Amino acid sequence: MPERLPPPGPSFLREQTLRVGDLTWHAGMGRPSVGPDLGLAVLFESYWKRLGRGMEDLRQHGRVRSIYDALTVLDYVYVRLRLVRMLRPHTVVLCDRYVADVITYLKAWGPLRPSLEGILVGLSREPDLAILFELTPQLALERKAENPEQQLAAFAREFEALTPKLGLVSVDAGNPVDQVVAEVLRLLAVRLGLASGSQPKVQPLGADPSLVPSDRARDGA
Repeated sequence: MPERLPPPGPSFLREQTLRVGDLTWHAGMGRPSVGPDLGLAVLFESYWKRLGRGMEDLRQHGRVRSIYDALTVLDYVYVRLRLVRMLRPHTVVLCDRYVADVITYLKAWGPLRPSLEGILVGLSREPDLAILFELTPQLALERKAENPEQQLAAFAREFEALTPKLGLVSVDAGNPVDQVVAEVLRLLAVRLGLASGSQPKVQPLGADPSLVPSDRARDGA
């Protein structure tokens, strides 16, 4: 797998069909991004690092941290507006990341004001199903060497604390892919109230479906 995926976006989804009973849904982006999808917080991080600072330095700069938190909330408001436009009748919306991811990331750089956490949760519509794919920090580091193990361990602790608060359903992502997919489909069948043994099935559209860039947001499943 290449270090960086090709433009125009950092994340790509292969279009799939999702069959549930007599219904057929398409999982994939109908209107993919055609340009950079950068948020205010991302631009802030880039500028902060150009100044020779690390994100961990925000702990010593209270006012700067407040600015960063405010920009993150503005980004999330924009994301929520985009999601509201997508939530139409007979439409299935899948989010990669959600409010738990935003809160966990902010807490990685120091304590988060309870009021701010409340605002983020309050802005978030409760999903029909919120899945947390769990990995040990060691396995996560093996798969993608993006964050140090200590930070990954901190992420894991925050997600564990948020799981009961936000109703996250944990799935062991350390298992083989077919087992992970089977568990997700089982959870979806339970949530949809399907009869026992009747699970949704996912299959590719055609032998070699094209890749389309995802309209990625800093949001969770």
